[in-house]
Amino acid sequence: MKSLVGFPKLRYEVIQEHLRAKKPKTPTENAKTSKAVKFFLDGHVQKAFVASTEGGFLVRANVLASMRQQLYITIVHISADGEIREGHCGCVAG
Repeated sequence: MKSLVGFPKLRYEVIQEHLRAKKPKTPTENAKTSKAVKFFLDGHVQKAFVASTEGGFLVRANVLASMRQQLYITIVHISADGEIREGHCGCVAG
């Protein structure tokens, strides 16, 4: 997608709410969720690609691992109204 026309505005609060809704069941899962947010805030997202889908968008991003030269693929499905529907990362934070 060459243009982000129509892509919904995402607020940090929406991302936080999505992560809270996952309700980590263990302290380890909670730590992994916190680490994933920190990676985003610290600029580990290297490139992002967006494709429009029926009713929303798919965002695929390369995420640089901390202290490594490894990239992980992250995919997020965002609805047309800006709701995060689903997300997955190949990293240890998941």
